[in-house]
Amino acid sequence: MRIQKKLVAIKKVDVIISLLSLVAVCLYPPIYLYSRNVGNAALTDILAPIVLFLVVGVIVTGVCFLFTRNLVKSCIISTAFMIFFMYYVFLENIFNYIVPSFRYWHVMPTMLLIIGHISYFIYRRISELAALYIVKFMLAVFLILNLLNIGLAMPRILQKTQIVKAETLEYQAAIHHIEQIRPNVYYLMIDEYAPLYQMESYFGYDNSGFTTDLLEMGFNISYSSRNESYFTWRVMANIMQLEYIADLTTPMHERYSLRYNSKLFPLLLENGYNIIGLGSVQSYGISPAATRRIAKTEDGLTIYDLLLENTALYPFITRDLTEEAIAELEPFEILRSDVFPESNTFVFLRSNITHMPFLFKSDGSLLLANNVNWRSAQHYMEIYLGNYIYATTVLSETVEKIISNDPNAVIILQSDHGARGRLDNSELQDKLELGDKRRFFNAVYFGGEYMEIEGLSGVNTLRVVLNRVIGTNFSMLEVP
Repeated sequence: MRIQKKLVAIKKVDVIISLLSLVAVCLYPPIYLYSRNVGNAALTDILAPIVLFLVVGVIVTGVCFLFTRNLVKSCIISTAFMIFFMYYVFLENIFNYIVPSFRYWHVMPTMLLIIGHISYFIYRRISELAALYIVKFMLAVFLILNLLNIGLAMPRILQKTQIVKAETLEYQAAIHHIEQIRPNVYYLMIDEYAPLYQMESYFGYDNSGFTTDLLEMGFNISYSSRNESYFTWRVMANIMQLEYIADLTTPMHERYSLRYNSKLFPLLLENGYNIIGLGSVQSYGISPAATRRIAKTEDGLTIYDLLLENTALYPFITRDLTEEAIAELEPFEILRSDVFPESNTFVFLRSNITHMPFLFKSDGSLLLANNVNWRSAQHYMEIYLGNYIYATTVLSETVEKIISNDPNAVIILQSDHGARGRLDNSELQDKLELGDKRRFFNAVYFGGEYMEIEGLSGVNTLRVVLNRVIGTNFSMLEVP
C-alpha cells in the first residue's frame, strides 16, 4: 500500500514538473521582450501573449495526450511544437537562407512534417525515465533564463515604479522662489525625422518648402548638424545628461538610467520651470500628460505585435492602426489647442510619428500595416516618404499654432537621427551612408530672435538654448 502511494505521489510530481516546463517555455518570449523594453512597455502588455501561448500549449498537450495517454511525453511534444510556433519566422528565415524561393506555404508543411516525425520519435523511442529527465532539463533551463531576464530588468522595473508624475514635478517647481519670469520652452523631439540633405539625396524629395516656412516664422535652422550616433538610446541618453557619456560600450541598464536620471530636468526645476511630458516620455522619468498611450518597444512595435509577428500566425495577422494613430497625434493636438501655459513651463514631446511602424500616407490616411514589406529597401523608402510628408504637415501646423499662442516661446524642433530603417535590412543599410544616418533635423525658434546653431549637435544646441534661457555657462563640446 505504501509503495502504491509512493508511486502515485511520484506521478503527481512528474505531472507538475512536466506542466511547469511547458509554462516556462511559453513564458520565455514575453518575459525576454519585456525585460529588454521595460522603459517603454507596461507589465500588462505581456499578459495577452502569455495567455495566448499558454492556451495554445494546453490545447496541443491535450490533443497529444489523447493519442499518447502519457502526459510527460505529451508535454515534451507540446514544448517542441510551441518552440516551432513561437519562433516560426526565425525558422522560416533559415529555410529561406538555404532555399531563397521557399515561402510560407512551402515551409509550413515541411516544418509540420518534421514536428510530426519528432513527435513520433518521442512517443515510440524515448523511455519514460528519459522523458522525465528531458522535462526536468527543460524546466531548469527555461526557469533559469526567465529568472535571469527578470533579474537583469529588475533595476529598471524598480526605477519605473518611482516615475515622477507631472503633478509632482509642477509642485517641485512651484516651491522654488521664482525671481524671474522665463519663456516657455517646447522641446519637440521627432524620432527619425530626416534633414533636408538626406531627403534630397536618398528620397529625391525637396523639403525646402517646410524650412522656408520655418524661417518666415522666425526659426533658426542648421543644415549640417550631426549627432554622435544613429542609435536613439545613445543620442537621447547624452542629451538628457547634457554631455557625452553614453557610447557603444555602455551596458543596457546604464543606457536606461542615463535617460531616466537626467541632468536636464533637475536643472530646469531648480530654475523655476514646470515640466510637462507628451508622447513617449515614460523612460525619461516623467508621465505623459496625454491620456492615450500605446506601449511600444525600441523598434516602434508593441510587444504583442512583435511576438505575434514572429509566430506561425504572422500571415494572418491584421493590425488596426486607428488607436495607434490617435495616440500618436494626440500630443500635437494638445499643443495646437488654445490652452497654453503663461510662463516658466518646459514641454518635452517625444514622438514616433516618423519612426517604424509607419502609420500614415502622405494625405494623412492610414496605411494598411500588412501591405508593408520591411525587407524591401525600395518599399521602406516609399512608405517612409509618404509618412514623412504627412508628419511635416503636422509639425508645420503645430509650431505655427504655438507661435500664434505664445510668440515669446522657445521651440526646439529636432530629430535624434535621420532616416535609418530596420538595421536587419542589409539592402537598406547598404544604401544609407553611416554619416548621413547621423545627420538630424535641427531648428530653434527663440521668440523670433537670431541664434547661431549651424552645425551644432543635439547636446550643444540644447546647451546654447539653456545658456540663453536660464543663464548657464555651458561651453561647446566636441562631438564623439
